[in-house]
Amino acid sequence: MARGGKKTGSGAGKWSSEQLAELLRVGAVFSVWTADYDANDLYPLRIDALTDDGGMTLSFPDGSRPSRIHCTQSAIADGQGPVFLSQMSAIAGPAHSTDWRLETASHSPPFLLSRAALGKLKAGQSVTLDVYTGQFSVTKQGEAVATVRIGDEPISVPVLHAQDDRDSDWSPVDLWVLDHPQWPLLLKLDFGGECELSLFEITPAQ
Repeated sequence: MARGGKKTGSGAGKWSSEQLAELLRVGAVFSVWTADYDANDLYPLRIDALTDDGGMTLSFPDGSRPSRIHCTQSAIADGQGPVFLSQMSAIAGPAHSTDWRLETASHSPPFLLSRAALGKLKAGQSVTLDVYTGQFSVTKQGEAVATVRIGDEPISVPVLHAQDDRDSDWSPVDLWVLDHPQWPLLLKLDFGGECELSLFEITPAQ
């Protein structure tokens, strides 16, 4: 198991990056575990729309009504970091969700790294990310294996592993991302000692 990574027990099935990315469809639910210094929760994020202009709309339950996140095409292509979720609020840099809704052109969905960020990591470049209330930079360290549940079955997939390349208030930082050009799924991000974004489970679209 990679340092800080998820278990990849012998009972896990093996998928390619293409197989996992194929699950990103309208109606699929991507359940993301988040933790910060105040709370930790599992958020089932349903993909409500993949818009014609390349954006994505998500919803997650919040009491008697759903909260919604819309990430534009530019957020998914060039975002500065993933949207963070804390205490039923969505956070994109200085922006927080209001009236149960967040619109962002700067941050990708909680389970995606931007395509530009993946490209830089693959090229060996440093990538600066704004996540939660912090900023840190990471570079690729190598390849690893991470695990996500598809329904009740653990599935292991090959991923890129990146770590912070300079000391900051958020060190140590570890990131595992699917090497897929269209949908670089963020399998796990650990930062700040106690903060985490982790793709726990995917429920495929019916």
